[in-house]
Amino acid sequence: MSTRAIIAVRQPHGGFITIYVHMQGAHALEMLRQHYMPPQQVEALIALGDLSSLGDSPAECVAYHRDENEPWYVVRPQEVSRSDHLARHALGLGVEYIYTYANGQWSAADVKYLAHWSSRHRRYIPSKDLIESLAA
Repeated sequence: MSTRAIIAVRQPHGGFITIYVHMQGAHALEMLRQHYMPPQQVEALIALGDLSSLGDSPAECVAYHRDENEPWYVVRPQEVSRSDHLARHALGLGVEYIYTYANGQWSAADVKYLAHWSSRHRRYIPSKDLIESLAA
């Protein structure tokens, strides 16, 4: 079974560039910290667009566009302007984790743990804690 995630890189203006990862999301933080610390490696990873699976290097990742011939406009990195938009984007994709790269460090947020079900809206709503953890 897949564990989906978003990898988000904070931009100087405060927004994020994101890609979706379909498999291996539960174990991605350790892999990101071991293999994707230099900014050049992070940029190369994001440049792949959405991933079926994360590898130890960009060459070892399975990228939907490069390896599975998905149209680029469908799998290209997405820009998200604020942390609350990132949280809503993650919930909309049904991901379990958000991995954020900012100031040379990786951090993780467990999306379902930091969201609550809204009967009124009939969907998960990001908690204040989730939004604050992404804004940090």
